Amino acid sequence: PTLLQASLMRAELLPGAPPNSAVNLENLVLEMTDHRENLLSEIRARLRQEESKAAEAQADDGAEDGDDDGDMGRKLGFVMGVVNWLGTTYGQESWRDPSRRRLVELKSSGPLAKGKLHALVAPDRKGGDVLTQDTPNSWHQITLMGGCKCSPISYSLRHPRKSKAGYLRSWKLMASNDGENWVTLKTHDDDHALTDKGYAFTWKVRSNGFFYRSFRIQMIGPSSSGNNVLNCDGIELQGQVLKGGVIFEVGTQKTAEKFEESHLEAGDLQCFGQGNNGVLGIATLSKQNNPVEIPKFSFNGQSVVKLSIYYNHCIALTSAGHVYTWGSGISNALGHPKLGMKDVYRPARVEFESNEDLTFMDIAAGYDFSLFLDSDGKVWSCGRGNYGQLGNSKTAEKTPSKAFETEELQ
Repeated sequence: PTLLQASLMRAELLPGAPPNSAVNLENLVLEMTDHRENLLSEIRARLRQEESKAAEAQADDGAEDGDDDGDMGRKLGFVMGVVNWLGTTYGQESWRDPSRRRLVELKSSGPLAKGKLHALVAPDRKGGDVLTQDTPNSWHQITLMGGCKCSPISYSLRHPRKSKAGYLRSWKLMASNDGENWVTLKTHDDDHALTDKGYAFTWKVRSNGFFYRSFRIQMIGPSSSGNNVLNCDGIELQGQVLKGGVIFEVGTQKTAEKFEESHLEAGDLQCFGQGNNGVLGIATLSKQNNPVEIPKFSFNGQSVVKLSIYYNHCIALTSAGHVYTWGSGISNALGHPKLGMKDVYRPARVEFESNEDLTFMDIAAGYDFSLFLDSDGKVWSCGRGNYGQLGNSKTAEKTPSKAFETEELQ
């Protein structure tokens, strides 16, 4: 206010302004804008300093788990996600125990020493303690039913609210589709994130776009009490859920906003915006307001090295030199002759005229047509060719064929 009052007086806009003190209004506005930006910058810097001090004061010794999850995981606590979504019938009803409705299946490594397994999926700590016997490699397991699979980006655990001992220290999150073959999604070695009764924490996870039915928390070392009792009363997953060929984002917005570092790596792919004609590549026509990862299994586990997009059809080139298309199939621009001009909602590998195992090094999407440059310098094309854009005198082409029969691009 003092700065504003002084500036207005200089512009002779307030009573008491000294004579002959008028200034150019444009310069005045610029001057006030500079002051404002300087003040805002100083305020932001001070806020960052205060937040840093507060985080340091709150952190317990050794609370970090080595993946820079510490402060954010603590602030997030227990984030409702896939299990709660199933308990509310996909977010449409009031919560009812999903394990008793056969929406999830719960297992443990053996008979429990205390509690009941359904407490693992009860919201708001209403379920009570769930303790295994004192046996090495004790575990709890959740299996999604009803044809659901999950590709998690994070997960949450909660320590029993009445227990001041037996905190998890060394364990791993594992995933499987058949209950026999397991992959490790995250390993915790002497992790001190859970440090008090009722304490909850959320960790980032890399599932590389793969979807799984079963998830297991398995101890790989003693608890803070020196025994092998798995002491836990809540497990939750946040990520993409695949159900009936459609992908749902469940519990991810909050974690995505809080975890500032992207969980993506080079070659991973995200999409957002309108889903017309399946152009997003995630098996839905719905609009996506937030970035959604296109699962890497859509490209046979390969990284995407280049994209080309024209309106509602997309082309992707992978690290193996393979070409995938999806979106609008009008004029056969996608190169899938067996599908005709149908829209394609997921990335599908392009079928070429030759039966050779071709690899490619460049791609281009045009108005209802597509071009592909193979590793030998030959150009292939498909789609609309009414203006000669296919390069082979054809006006339409269902299956990608060579655009130049006698020349090669060097």
